[in-house]
Amino acid sequence: FGTACALFDGTGDYLTLTDHADWDIVGSSTDSWTMDFWIKYTSATGSAVGGERLINQWEDNNNYWTLLATDTALNFSAASVGSSIIACNSATPISDNNYHHIAVIKAGTEYGIYQDGVQTAFTSDNSTDTYAGLLYIGARDSGTEPFAGRMDEIRIQHSNYFKVTPNAGKTSTIVVPRLPYSLSVSSGVNGYLEV
Repeated sequence: FGTACALFDGTGDYLTLTDHADWDIVGSSTDSWTMDFWIKYTSATGSAVGGERLINQWEDNNNYWTLLATDTALNFSAASVGSSIIACNSATPISDNNYHHIAVIKAGTEYGIYQDGVQTAFTSDNSTDTYAGLLYIGARDSGTEPFAGRMDEIRIQHSNYFKVTPNAGKTSTIVVPRLPYSLSVSSGVNGYLEV
């Protein structure tokens, strides 16, 4: 969309934002959140086997939430004091270098991953935690597991923007945005981040 996007080289490029309640995605079992963006891998084979961190709030190796892409899956997960508390795993990897729309939607205790408007993963979990860590886009803690490709229209919003409820049958769908979001850069405003 527009004239530019974020380009990550897969070796040292990533973005960070300071710790803020605007990305406490797993901070409550009743809140709703939407994280979505467009992604395009540099390589036609998609994500690396070991994984590439797309967006995450990383306090340390024992405390975080993260969206990880591997050559076999997209995974949204969270850990608290070294224990896994949330795991939403999609068996639908991105395996080309076309643009794809990705969304992680939390509606209370229901989590879903959506690829190009189709729900590909589900979990129900009432675990919560908040983290005192940076928000990373394109890697985790100082560049580990970097992403190689482009991202555009990155948004984290403290609401169920698409007004859907992920379900175990993975029958939920969303209408993929076809226009740029209304803001170019915003942070700290009513639970909203857009880059």
